[in-house]
Amino acid sequence: VQWQIEQIEEAQMRGREEGREEGREEGREEGREEGREEGIQQGIQQGIQQNTIAIARSCKQQGLDTETIMAITQLSREDIEAL
Repeated sequence: VQWQIEQIEEAQMRGREEGREEGREEGREEGREEGREEGIQQGIQQGIQQNTIAIARSCKQQGLDTETIMAITQLSREDIEAL
C-alpha cells in the first residue's frame, strides 16, 4: 500500500512538472508571436511615415506652400520646414 501511494505521488509530481513546462513553452510561443506582430506593425508604421516624408519633400520641391503640404500630409509645420 505504501508503495502504491509513493507511485501515485511520484506520478502527480511528474504531471505537475510536465504541466508547468508545457505552460512555460506556451507562454514563450505566445510572447514570440506577439513580438512578431508588434514588429510587423512597427515596420508598417515606419514605412507609412517614410512615405509621408517623401511626399512632403516632393511637394516642397514642387513649390507647394507649407499650409498645403500640412493639409496633404498631416505633418507639422516644423517637420515640413526641417525637410
